[in-house]
Amino acid sequence: MDWKTEEKIVYSTTKAIIYKIKNMYDESSRKAILAGLRNSIGRAITENENILSIFFENIPEEIAGRTGRLSWGEDAVLSVLQLYALYKQGKSDSKEQEESGYSIGIALSFLRNAEDTKSPDRRFNAMITATTLEEFKNHLRHLIKLLKSRENTVDIDFALLSEDLFKIAKGSKDEVALRWARDYYRISKKGEEKNEK
Repeated sequence: MDWKTEEKIVYSTTKAIIYKIKNMYDESSRKAILAGLRNSIGRAITENENILSIFFENIPEEIAGRTGRLSWGEDAVLSVLQLYALYKQGKSDSKEQEESGYSIGIALSFLRNAEDTKSPDRRFNAMITATTLEEFKNHLRHLIKLLKSRENTVDIDFALLSEDLFKIAKGSKDEVALRWARDYYRISKKGEEKNEK
């Protein structure tokens, strides 16, 4: 299977799992899964039984791992589900048909609207110049937490984010970082574009 097909599967898998989580009938089960995803950060996925079924039942055969480690596709989906859980902590979710929103570069650019742009810019630059995928994801987690702490949260396209993390794992970090930097630093009509969304 070619990478482009795998990218699309990672995208659609993430979108489907987030949809299932958002639309769970039992609120306590939904909260347990989100808490489990947050608690799984930096740990083996098998250490948290609350997320095993929602994760592995929804991973298609095409991106499923065959070794004792998560495949790149599984890792991209899990990493973004963890970020989603972090971002949604303490916030109610409307039940929607789809998860949609801004690309991560545009979403993070909302941090620049404050009086201080140096701090978010420094964190963003550290992320896109990271030399390893783990370092990249660590910086991204910190930026997601910063974005979450804003009074008005921004809708993020988490499915697109999973596709981007998959591309980075497959060696296309420069392509992804360039697109994110363009979105993040875009100046012309930025305010107008955000208001129209």
